Amino acid sequence: MMRHANHIEANDPKFFALRQYVIRIGLIWALLSLIAWAQFGESALIWSLIALGGLVIALQLHLYHKMQIENFHHYKQVEALFALYNAVELPQPIPAMRLWAASPDLLTIIAAQIQQHRPEMILELGSGVSTLVSGHLLKSLGTGKLISLEHEAGFAAISTARVEAHGLAEYASVVHTPLTSVALKEGAWQWYDVTHIPKIRSIDLLVVDGPPEGLQKRSRYPALPMLFDRLAQGAIIIVDDFMRPDEHAMVAQWLADYALDVVEVVDNEKGAIILRKR
Repeated sequence: MMRHANHIEANDPKFFALRQYVIRIGLIWALLSLIAWAQFGESALIWSLIALGGLVIALQLHLYHKMQIENFHHYKQVEALFALYNAVELPQPIPAMRLWAASPDLLTIIAAQIQQHRPEMILELGSGVSTLVSGHLLKSLGTGKLISLEHEAGFAAISTARVEAHGLAEYASVVHTPLTSVALKEGAWQWYDVTHIPKIRSIDLLVVDGPPEGLQKRSRYPALPMLFDRLAQGAIIIVDDFMRPDEHAMVAQWLADYALDVVEVVDNEKGAIILRKR
C-alpha cells in the first residue's frame, strides 16, 4: 500500500518537544488558576490573567531565542554545504541532509578526514547520504573501500540502490546487519550482529552514527569494545551527536578504557569528536 508523504514536522523531534512544552505550561497555568479561584474567588482571576500575559511574553522570548539559534545553525549548514560541494564531485542529486540524516557540517568533517588520510578501509555504522559522499570521495581518489552497516532491511535496500545509481558499487557497499543482543562486561546492548560483518582486519576510518539513540542508554557504546581490535594503528574514529549526554559519557568511557587520543572536538550543530587509535 502506498503511504502518504509526511509533513516535515513528522520527522522533527524539536517540533514535538516544543509542542509538549507549550501544552505542559498551559496545563500548569490552568490548574493553578483553578486552585487560586477556588481559594480566593474572582480576585484570583486577575492575577491569573497577569500570569498568563507573563507566560506569553516568556514564550515569545523563548521562541525568539530558538529562532536566532536555528538561523545561526542554518547559516553554518549552508556554509558547510558549499564547502562540501566544492570538495566532492557529485554527478547527480543526493538525499536531503537534515533532520535524521547526516548534516552538511558532519559530512565536511568526514570528507576532510578521507582527503587527509586516504583510508583504505572505512567502516560506517549507519548508512545514508554519508555513504554516497564517502563513496564519491574514494572514487575520486581511486582507492579505498567503504562498508556501511544498516540494521533496517528496507533502508539498507534503499541505500544499496542509491550506491548503485551513483556508480559507486566498486567503492561502497551497504550490509544489512540486524541488531542482536551483545553481552559485554559493562552489560548487554542491542547492537549490530557481528556475524553479518565482513571479515575486516584493518579499519582505517570508523564513523559512528548508529544505532539510533532510543534503543537503550549509550546505544552506540559497543562500537569500540566490538571493533577496537580491528582498528589499524592510527585509525581515525568520528563520533556524531557528541553534544548528547549519552555520546559524551560513551566517549569518556572509551578514553578511560582504550588507547585513544582526542584529535579534535568540533562544535558543530550536533557536536562531533575525532579520535585516533594510538
